[in-house]
Amino acid sequence: MATDTCCTREVNSSTREGDADLVQPLKALAHPVRLRMIELIASCEDGMCVCDIEPAFALSQPTISHHLRLLREAGLVETSQSGTWVFYKVNQPTFMAVVRRLALVVVKE
Repeated sequence: MATDTCCTREVNSSTREGDADLVQPLKALAHPVRLRMIELIASCEDGMCVCDIEPAFALSQPTISHHLRLLREAGLVETSQSGTWVFYKVNQPTFMAVVRRLALVVVKE
């Protein structure tokens, strides 16, 4: 029996409540440098000084600052300042919201 569609399952195209809030964090994490940065920052429970982040990348200081700013604007990291040093820490509520949403995606093999 031929059908006009390739899948017989009904597709719900409506967005879930809160999905719009996750677009910016997901876009920020889609860049390999920012993904590595968030992984590095998350490895330090008390936060990580920008002076410790910079040497981990073969990028200029302005480029590092740009990527950190995008992570901050996406709500994935929060900052605190001690003197002239800025410390970055993963914003757990935002990060976990992204993780929970991605966990809803089930791929069947």
